Amino acid sequence: MRFPFRSKKAYKTSTPAETPKPAAIESNVEPDDLADAFCSLSFSINSKPSAKSPVSSGVQILEPAPQNRFPIFPMAEHPQCRVCRWRPRYKNFVKADNKKGNVGRPFFICVKCKKNASADPYHSKISREVGWISWDDYIGVHERNPPCACGVVCRQDRAGPDSSCPGAGFWTCATGSCGFVSFRKDALTTDEAYRQRAPYDDGFEPWLL
Repeated sequence: MRFPFRSKKAYKTSTPAETPKPAAIESNVEPDDLADAFCSLSFSINSKPSAKSPVSSGVQILEPAPQNRFPIFPMAEHPQCRVCRWRPRYKNFVKADNKKGNVGRPFFICVKCKKNASADPYHSKISREVGWISWDDYIGVHERNPPCACGVVCRQDRAGPDSSCPGAGFWTCATGSCGFVSFRKDALTTDEAYRQRAPYDDGFEPWLL
């Protein structure tokens, strides 16, 4: 049996057409910009989502974790009194006859509140404490101190000899902007310690003074 004749053209393989090379695309993006974009993308994927973070094009951009701010002394602007919102005009300095170890330290007081407390016989015993605003130095302020209600690292201070707990250490607002105060070593306020059922704390000896 003879097979039908097939032309050689049927067995001739055709070479595929060469694929044209794409033209070079000019871009103004630098390698550093691409690296920054990659880092920001990996940070958004590996980080935990935040409710306040904006969402754009399906990629969640997260804000960095808040850090405790550090106060700057001397203050550029005199602080206000937390009670009457009066702002003192002048800065005071501890006199040389001070027996608490604060000679020469700068501080601010509210003259109005102090004058009103001195005129009231009921507040005559605490007239020395009324009107106090803040120190104006770095004594007792450290970057590892816990934050106050302002979000600023607080100040470690010591109660005076005339107080109910002489020599006891306590935490307070470094700039006098809020009424934060804690006599516990963990810097919990009385309300916070009660809500968290924290164990009893008999106070601490200040180590930054």
